[in-house]
Amino acid sequence: MSDERRTVAWRVIPPRATWPRLASVRATRCRLEFLLLLSATPVHAQGWSTAPLRSPTPIPRDGLPVERPAFNAWLKAHKDSLSPAQALAARERLYAYISGEAKSRGGSLPGATDTGAISAFVLAAQLGDPGAMLITQQWMGVKGPHAMAAGGVVVRYEAPYLVVGSDDAAWRVCYPYFFMTTPSPRMRAPSGVSAEVISLATLFAPDKGPHGSSQGTILLVAAPPQDSTRLLDDWLARLSLTPMGQTEAPGEWYRGADGGQTARVAVVRRLPRRVVLLAYGGARGSYEVNRTHFETLVSRLGTGPCAP
Repeated sequence: MSDERRTVAWRVIPPRATWPRLASVRATRCRLEFLLLLSATPVHAQGWSTAPLRSPTPIPRDGLPVERPAFNAWLKAHKDSLSPAQALAARERLYAYISGEAKSRGGSLPGATDTGAISAFVLAAQLGDPGAMLITQQWMGVKGPHAMAAGGVVVRYEAPYLVVGSDDAAWRVCYPYFFMTTPSPRMRAPSGVSAEVISLATLFAPDKGPHGSSQGTILLVAAPPQDSTRLLDDWLARLSLTPMGQTEAPGEWYRGADGGQTARVAVVRRLPRRVVLLAYGGARGSYEVNRTHFETLVSRLGTGPCAP
């Protein structure tokens, strides 16, 4: 699946937090014990399959220092001068480490004493990752609403979930902390339809595809019902998707061409104030491992609170 990732200026919904250095996280550990209660529920108890958590975690073939200490030192030295492509590669590497931490804990959020996991979140937050920023707020004991907004989309942390939705509450979906969140500006297609767009990346898993494809990509595109025809014409053509015909699953399902090193599937869900296209794709291997988490995410799309 093509993935157009562009720089987005996030607006922090008060209270504002300064994203910490690792040393300051360690210094405030005594204030963070409450996180152990908030995050102790494993993902299977939240309705998410544990199958993807049993897969190996490959290190991305990204050209960055291979060993974790060397990578951390490189990132700390260069994080303020990275190109957008380098910043994305670095963030994906950090989420490879976060994937490994998640798998070792059955999907539970690492606790306040897990300095290896904390360092990955803090570095991702310093690179502008909204999910890592919100979780770091919690670790730092920042009180009040934990949310960030951009392009008509709001990302929140409602322990133990991250939640993304429209800023007018027309749709929202809950997902695990180990998904990487990549926002886009509000996008206007050639047909003139303005849409809310955000992509999520799944756990890392072995793949059979090209460089840098160990994560599956979930793309969410939403627009008002009156724009649904033009929205779907635009995005289904852009993603090269065709109807699957009747399925047992709710929604209107689409798929990409069979064969090749990659696979993709999508579903359209119609809510009272939005039509939402959810597309999932990735390299063979990683795609199959993580598809169950895409299907769970589709089932969680709605307007209400996160399911227990």
